[in-house]
Amino acid sequence: MTFAEAKEVIATETDGELIKWELRQKEIGDELIWVYNFKIKDGDESYEVKINAVTGEFYEFERERDDDGIDHLSDELRNRIAAMVSGDIIEARVKDDDNKLFWKILVETTTGSKVEIVINKETGALILIEGEHGSFDYEVVPNDELISFSEARTIALATFEGQIVRWSLERHEDAFTYWFKIEREDGHREVGIDAVSGDVIAGADPVIPEGILEQIAALIDGEISIAEHDESIWEIVVVTESQGRVLLKFLVETGELKAAYGFEGPFEYNVTPGGDLLALAAIREIVLDTGDEVLIYWELKRNDNGTWIYKLKIKVDNQEFDVLVNAVTGEIL
Repeated sequence: MTFAEAKEVIATETDGELIKWELRQKEIGDELIWVYNFKIKDGDESYEVKINAVTGEFYEFERERDDDGIDHLSDELRNRIAAMVSGDIIEARVKDDDNKLFWKILVETTTGSKVEIVINKETGALILIEGEHGSFDYEVVPNDELISFSEARTIALATFEGQIVRWSLERHEDAFTYWFKIEREDGHREVGIDAVSGDVIAGADPVIPEGILEQIAALIDGEISIAEHDESIWEIVVVTESQGRVLLKFLVETGELKAAYGFEGPFEYNVTPGGDLLALAAIREIVLDTGDEVLIYWELKRNDNGTWIYKLKIKVDNQEFDVLVNAVTGEIL
């Protein structure tokens, strides 16, 4: 769903003022789910609301806790934050996420920018550092084992020239990765950098095999913003001219398309898988036949029998439905 649609959902539940929002992937069980996170202020009360970005369903509503606030930070934690980044702590909140408590600490740097730091309240483990606004002309030193923000920034801008509009240092299990979103004349690019070695591990076009690049060019018009892979799967996010986002998955060994997901609109684009498979535009005509339906998500992949299936999630009169369509015949299943 779009940001505007997510705001409408929020408006039905609260009269508070939206003061911050983000869209990011979150691990829920074995799945990665796109989630809108809204921070709301309603009078003297503040809270966070999370919404599934595909279904529009609420899955978390978090009010401020009694142990929130800068006054509850220990001297040890204050000194640790001061060693990471020069500036003043202007907000500190405790967040309950999957029965784990985390400090979310907002620092205003000496240059006037803001940096958010997330630390496990129980273990003290660093989870996340991110900066979304400002000139990014400050320094952040997470610890002695990781490269600094300025070192990572230099590597990112050497990969893609442009202007940084957002960055983060994210922990996944025991590995840390810097992520930079860079604005260019040809669109936005995202770069992932190993926070220990400084190696570019995602985002640089040259790492993508030529055969996969050719398939992408035939599949969809757009710019690659994220590209990464493990031992078996390439995951590549393409941003279309209308700013829709499509995730494409390819097998590393053969370069074969494994799946495609339209996870963020607007969906004013076409996808042409080729071969015997129908284009997304043809499937839309089959499913959205009355003009009252709104497409909020789609995917293309094989079912358990090996048959290519489109799944479209649509909204009609504030109700959502999944529609399955045979990608070869166009038959609604």
